[in-house]
Amino acid sequence: MRRAVRTLVLPAALAAAPAGLPAAARADAPPTPAAHVRVVATTPALEARAQALAAKAPAIVARAARRLFLPPPAEIEILVAAAVPPPDAHQPDALEPPRPWVGGWADTSASRIVLYADRTPRYPHEGLEGLLAHEAAHLILAGSLPAGRRVPRWYSEGLAMLAERDVSWRDALTLARTELLSAPIPLDALDRRWPATGGQAAAAYAQVLSMLSFAERNAPPASPRRLIEALRNGLDFDRAFTAAYGRSPAQTWHAWRRSLRWRYRILPIVVAAGLAPALIGMLALAASAVAFRRRARQYADLERREREEAPDGNGDPRFHA
Repeated sequence: MRRAVRTLVLPAALAAAPAGLPAAARADAPPTPAAHVRVVATTPALEARAQALAAKAPAIVARAARRLFLPPPAEIEILVAAAVPPPDAHQPDALEPPRPWVGGWADTSASRIVLYADRTPRYPHEGLEGLLAHEAAHLILAGSLPAGRRVPRWYSEGLAMLAERDVSWRDALTLARTELLSAPIPLDALDRRWPATGGQAAAAYAQVLSMLSFAERNAPPASPRRLIEALRNGLDFDRAFTAAYGRSPAQTWHAWRRSLRWRYRILPIVVAAGLAPALIGMLALAASAVAFRRRARQYADLERREREEAPDGNGDPRFHA
């Protein structure tokens, strides 16, 4: 019986997964000025990787800028480094990964990106080139913000994911697991502290990618650029988001959550309606109880880490993983 339920529910959840907005199909994006991209290997052993990436990097940065409808920085430096350098590499200690799972990061104050060539990017990223687009989006967004202004971490990471790729079937599986067994992390919690473990961080990336894709499907064109213009006109972030996307962040969150509940809870039950009604009711009650307990543990763990962990690069607005 368990196998039959999985066979029915999984295809239904995947069939209902929203298709992401094609990052490459943005013909309405205005031309963007080309950035001067400099790719540097931090050790001689990485020269070949750096040269291969240098041939593609300008196009990747330009594509990310078009996807966000924002201009790129005038210059970008990309350091191809080793997460675990050889003893004789003499790589600066400042290039050490901020987290064990991090494949790269961006320093917006120096317009610099660090990519770890010896650490194959894992989900939610798709290869070193995708990770470059992600980190370039952080620089593009930061360079477009008015002086002294910032955007919430969830928005910055969501835009970076949109610049990197579309919503995928792996995102659909991640969101289905999150919706059935716990709950998405609230936006204010994501802004206070991004998850510190690889699995939780991957779920958070899938969450913000899905939510901003949902927001863009119901918004006017060029929403990121419209948001930046609203910030330049003096609006706070919530009002700027509302002006750009047609809904406030809170309204977008609740509408997106309703869509998730339908897609990953109600629809699979409808598809599996051939099961006995009493069994369906028992399964629904059990799933709700498990989800409640996991949500309570999840939020308690987030609050505990916020109290106990010392500040690090995760809280510095200049650095984005």
